[in-house]
Amino acid sequence: GTGKTRIIPEIVRCAGGRVLLGAFTNTAVDKMLMALLEHDPTTHFLRVGRASDSPELAGKISGDPADFFTHDLARKYGSVRAVRDALQQAAIVGATAHRASTIPYLRSGAFEMAIVDEAAQLTEPLTLGLILRARRFVLIGDDRQLPPVVRARELGQSMFERLKGETQNVTLIETQYRMHPGIMEVSNRLFYDGRLRSGVGADERTPPDGAPVVFIPVESDRDGRSNPDEARAVVELVRSFTRDRGIDPESIGIVSPFRAQVVLLRQMLPGSGVTIDTVERFQGGERDIMILSFVRSRGTGFVFDDRRLNVAITRARRKLILVAHPELFQRSRYAWICTFTETLKTAGTI
Repeated sequence: GTGKTRIIPEIVRCAGGRVLLGAFTNTAVDKMLMALLEHDPTTHFLRVGRASDSPELAGKISGDPADFFTHDLARKYGSVRAVRDALQQAAIVGATAHRASTIPYLRSGAFEMAIVDEAAQLTEPLTLGLILRARRFVLIGDDRQLPPVVRARELGQSMFERLKGETQNVTLIETQYRMHPGIMEVSNRLFYDGRLRSGVGADERTPPDGAPVVFIPVESDRDGRSNPDEARAVVELVRSFTRDRGIDPESIGIVSPFRAQVVLLRQMLPGSGVTIDTVERFQGGERDIMILSFVRSRGTGFVFDDRRLNVAITRARRKLILVAHPELFQRSRYAWICTFTETLKTAGTI
């Protein structure tokens, strides 16, 4: 929520040549391209992929979407050569790191600049797959959020994190525009040493009710990967918002560290319109109301991983609801949990 929609179009404008936009996820690539369209609706680009896989992006294009997506372009002209020529000529190309690393028509050094979002989530080989195709590069990311998901420990550090410690060419984007200042303050105290500033006021992110940060205690001693008691509490919260207060379910998101809890919640809220997913899959997303289900009654390294928790608590725009065992934080051996609970008490939201 640090205003990348404003920054990325400006970097593209100043690039002085062809630009490759890349990221770990398709969602992040689409958001970069939508930022360009928001800045200038006439922007033309070529997205590696299908329009049907990027419906939100395709819906913002004023021309024929088939001219903006490689798979649709190939179908329209019945020629792979048309795609090759378009990729070699387009002023702006968008692709995930995986696709950019494998597609044969993106030559080394073909772009003036590569702009890589979610760079802290990319392994060094995947990052190289993007930046080697350009003369210069900009990495955008947050090493306080989720790192690359790998089995080999040697690949666990991203190029973003490594270069951040080795170069002086680092700029901190310290103003956030996503969250209510009260929500921002939790993450700010825990993970950013108070360096974040809010570019929006509390009146611009008014919670639908009560305080911006709320703790809902559920006394359920569970050490597995799902918790039906917490799930029922979450379902009641969702129904209270959507049925009793008329809140759009698409403005609500639910995250949990555990896939099993996500599956359970989806079964209990079929067709609700609420987005339910793991923390990892929600990175980069945001909703007005976010509900976190911690599942376990005792803190573990997985539940209380700093970077995972940071992602989880920074998805909410107007209201953040933490659903957990009342003693979860106190039972944890992690020292910063005390800071976490104290932050909530200071804000008057427990």
